[in-house]
Amino acid sequence: MIQPDIKLKKILLIDDNPIDNMISQQFIDASEVPNECITIDSSLDAFDYLEETNPSEFPDVIFLDLNMPIYNGFEFLDKIEKMVNAKIINSKVYVLTSSRNPKDMQRANTYSAVAGYLVKPLNANVVSQICMGAFKSY
Repeated sequence: MIQPDIKLKKILLIDDNPIDNMISQQFIDASEVPNECITIDSSLDAFDYLEETNPSEFPDVIFLDLNMPIYNGFEFLDKIEKMVNAKIINSKVYVLTSSRNPKDMQRANTYSAVAGYLVKPLNANVVSQICMGAFKSY
């Protein structure tokens, strides 16, 4: 694999499914891109994490599942969109979901924070392309 020129400092993976997290984490690790990958199994906990984090320590990339109990990915996007618009956060969000529903894709595309829409599973090549700014999902 060709190593990207840019090194991401931090990736945040938000998904309630431990198996999906394990698979995604393996591909993120195999890409050798981020210095750190944080996995959180709830979008509400992930938002709390971001609120408690110094802006200089925000993740470069967030992978977000849409279908989670209690507080789904769109609810997370609603909250983080306000932070993006206020220029508090400049993380790129990639929806990482099992949903191939065109309505979900279209809705995700309305958020300025969303840089792409990925259907699971994640792979190391996609992580490397995202790092190089060469990934196109829409």
